[in-house]
Amino acid sequence: MNYRKFYIEETGKNIPDNYEVHHIDADRKNNKIKNLIALPKNFHKVLHAHIGLLPKETLIKLLSLYNKTNKNFTNNALATWIFRRLKEIGVSKIIIKRNKAHISYRKLCSWSNYQYYNIKNNASN
Repeated sequence: MNYRKFYIEETGKNIPDNYEVHHIDADRKNNKIKNLIALPKNFHKVLHAHIGLLPKETLIKLLSLYNKTNKNFTNNALATWIFRRLKEIGVSKIIIKRNKAHISYRKLCSWSNYQYYNIKNNASN
């Protein structure tokens, strides 16, 4: 089933323009409503690229604060803004540190890095 349609059916709300449906546990096969939340596209992108996994309650609090801002953030500025809000709303330093380590590891293992290392290693053989 299309998770966007499922989200609309379950919540009774349309997904606003420039919003995407986020899988909270990062498992795109887990389309249970408790695992889905609509987020602004740039917020969603920054979440995956810089922040990591957060509980739904935390995302709801962040989204509420975000909706009160002017929303003219670059991706890096938005990531900084989110990290500051995480501390303000009481997300543990352990979770923040774990997420930063996970994101750093994912960036290190990205496909482009994989290709670069393979090309470099194959060229030296």
